Formats: sequence, C-alpha cells, structure tokens
Amino acid sequence: MKNLLAVIAIAFFFMPLSVHALEVSTHLVEIEVDDDGFASVSEKYNLDFETTREVLEFKENATRNSSSLLAWQSDYNFFYPRIGQVVQNIIEKSSVAYEEETRTLFLSYSLANRFAQISKEEPRQTIWSVPAKNLLAFEVEGLILIPENTSVKISIPQNAEIISLEPTAGIRVENNSVFLSGIRTSSFKLDYSVQKPLSSTFNILEALRAFASSTPNFILLVIALVVAALIYTKRKTVTEKIEDYVVKHSKLEPSKPEEEIDLEA
Repeated sequence: MKNLLAVIAIAFFFMPLSVHALEVSTHLVEIEVDDDGFASVSEKYNLDFETTREVLEFKENATRNSSSLLAWQSDYNFFYPRIGQVVQNIIEKSSVAYEEETRTLFLSYSLANRFAQISKEEPRQTIWSVPAKNLLAFEVEGLILIPENTSVKISIPQNAEIISLEPTAGIRVENNSVFLSGIRTSSFKLDYSVQKPLSSTFNILEALRAFASSTPNFILLVIALVVAALIYTKRKTVTEKIEDYVVKHSKLEPSKPEEEIDLEA
C-alpha cells in the first residue's frame, strides 16, 4: 500500500503543472467587419502562471507549436477560434504568436463566409444584420454567456451607423465599435445601415419606384404622366394659343421722334 502511495505521489509530482494551474486572466476577441460583411478576427489571451516551471514549459510548447492552430488546440483546451469553427464558418487563414514579455497569446484569422448579412435593400441605404449564431461559442444551455474577464469587440465599417442593438445591458458602444462583456442573454441583435453613394440616374429611378410603391402615389404618378403626354402631343396648339394671347394683350407704345442736334451751335 505504501509503495502504491509513493508511486502516485511521484506521478503527481512529475505531472505537467500547466494543465492544472495555467489560467487565462483576460480574453479579448476583436472582430473587424469590412464593407462586404466579411470579418477578420484577432483573439488575445493574457495568461497567468503560478511557477517558473510553468513559464518555461509554455515557452517550449510555443516554440514547438509555432503557428500551428491544431497543435495549440491539442495542448490547450481553452485555445480555439471563438468566431469560426464553432459557428461552422470556415477559417481561410490563421496565425498564432506568443509574446513572452507580456505573456500574451495571439490568434488571428479570417472567415470565408460573411459575418454580417444583408437584411434589406433600400433606395438610399443597405441594412446589414449580425446573426446571433456568430456568438454560438459563448452559448450555454440556450443562453449567451460572456464572462467578466472576456470582452468581445465588434467593429463595423466607418461609414456605417448602428440602428438596432439588443440587449443594452452589459453592452458598450464607442464610435463604430460594440463591446460585449459580462452579459447573460437569450438573444442578440445588431443591425446597422450603410448609405449608398449618390448617383443622379440611380436616385431618380429608385425615388420614382419608392414613390409609386403605394397605391395613392401610383395613381397620382399615372395622372401626371397622362397630363404630360397630352401636353406633349398638343404642344404646337398650346404654343400658338400662348403666342396669340401674348400678342392680343401686349401694348405697343409709339417710339419718340429723334431730336435733331444742331452742330453749328
């Protein structure tokens, strides 16, 4: 029995401590959405070590794993793309780096599918929506749970404007960025609009289409077109009548005789 306890003690002593003691103090997920709805993601893990041995072991693993996402995932279960594989969005390219001085682990990747989807096209703007499924990695028993030590930053294009955001508790908006941290919610909604570039031909056609979308406006438009067509077909008659009216109602005043100038004076 004593021999068994001794073996267990020795095995426990040589067990990698990082498995038990390595902790993520803060986790930042930054999502940059471009004009076409695609996103690039950067995740930062600030790590806490309890012993020097843990630091050295992690440094060795960082050298061995290099930029291999699969190798890092195999060694550390906390390390995986939060906005990617979990939500069935294919990762096109990724890179991993470890900054020893700050003890920060970086994961960067881009997504093959759109992070934001077009929900509505209007004459002057396009409405985009960020589906709640993008936060599926934070879902626990049907609820979206983002811990206090985790922050998700979603940055929309500079020319965009947020028009709908739910929930509001635990969410901070700064310029064109939305910060989520320490929230517990059953749903998430982020809609934003992007103004379309001005184009005279495009705007006129779209404005007419929007104006005629309702029945009363459509009737008015038809009447206006009929009147314009009648005026065009009888433009010659209308012009003659206008000229006759002007002639009849014009008063011609006789011109004054020119004064003779005496050059001998």
